[in-house]
Amino acid sequence: MQNSKLFYHFAFKPIKLTEERKKLEKQFKDIDKDIALTRSATQLPKLLERIRVTAFDKLIELAATMTKMDIRLLIYEYPYPKEKAETRRKINKILSTRYTSLVGRTAWELFQHDISDVFLQELIRDSFKRESDSFIGIKEEFIPFFDKAMKNSSGIIDGFIPFLVKRKTKSELLFKECKIKKDSILEHSMLKKMFLGGLQEDFIINRDGEEFVSKSLEKFSKDEYKLILKVYLEARGFEEFHPSILHDATKFRLGDPREQEEEWDFLSEKALIQVKRWVIQKNLIEIFASDSDNNRFNYWKRFIKYMDDVELIKNPKVAFIYFKDFVVVEFGNIGAAYFYHKNGFERFIAPVKNSRQFRISRSNSAKEDMLKERVPEKNGTPLFINKLDHRGQIWKRRFDEQMQKYLNSVKE
Repeated sequence: MQNSKLFYHFAFKPIKLTEERKKLEKQFKDIDKDIALTRSATQLPKLLERIRVTAFDKLIELAATMTKMDIRLLIYEYPYPKEKAETRRKINKILSTRYTSLVGRTAWELFQHDISDVFLQELIRDSFKRESDSFIGIKEEFIPFFDKAMKNSSGIIDGFIPFLVKRKTKSELLFKECKIKKDSILEHSMLKKMFLGGLQEDFIINRDGEEFVSKSLEKFSKDEYKLILKVYLEARGFEEFHPSILHDATKFRLGDPREQEEEWDFLSEKALIQVKRWVIQKNLIEIFASDSDNNRFNYWKRFIKYMDDVELIKNPKVAFIYFKDFVVVEFGNIGAAYFYHKNGFERFIAPVKNSRQFRISRSNSAKEDMLKERVPEKNGTPLFINKLDHRGQIWKRRFDEQMQKYLNSVKE
């Protein structure tokens, strides 16, 4: 039989009705909780008293007599910190006996902001045991990790840390999949322990990104921050530090270690030296930023381990590169480098930058000239050593010859 042209196939999709249903579900999703909490003031004291006076071996019988509203009231008002340990164990037993997924979901929700309550952790462990593959709606691939975390003798959070440290999935996605709320106490604690357990290596930084780690570190108190930074810094040399992490530490959180060393007293002497070298390297990068070929930076970075400090002047760009017995003055614009005896430099050249004449001068070239002395001795103090320019193909060789007079060797 041929299809009649008088009839047409069609599909009806009740969009408006669906939207209205979702609106109502959202509006009334917590109605049971609201009702239970409304009744809490009158019903909860009586309910708790019944639990207190009931022997432990009679709890299953008591649980059988309770209404659904009684069970909801018990979990919504959890965790009862003012009750005795015996009563709290009884409450857990009742919630376990009359278990529904609401108990597990609510317990995990409470855990987001209460990570130290042992009875809450016991309830979560029991909830996972009862639901296992459907606990709080986690994906199947995460169930083995939850299982290990629940069995960890040091606590649920500690049980998660090996999983968070070694898993290739980004932390933000892991937290989302594990129903760990952003900016919760649980997330804060897990991040802290993840960093303490994993920042000795670059895996977490490579996985999550340098920016994520830097922003996460901002959330910690200064004491927590120092603990984490100690783990990170003492496992690396200055050339392995990540710029944003060190920039935040030396610029905002703790300050320049050369000027505020007391803020860095949590580090070993060896690690502190590495941080200072990183600051020196950063200053070298800044002074030579206008060089298109990086030749001057690449030359001087070979000697960072011999440098005591690198002091910058911003306008004009000038660097005082301090070594044990001498100082090299380099200028932002490629020209010549001036070598001075350290004592003479500190007495006659360094103070110039704070002089009135230097400060009021509007000419950068005039300011630079004030830092260029060519007298071997001044007032009986050795001063000028040499002036070397960066022109030609062999300028590095000339510099090496000069450096070898004051250092044991030149490292390639």
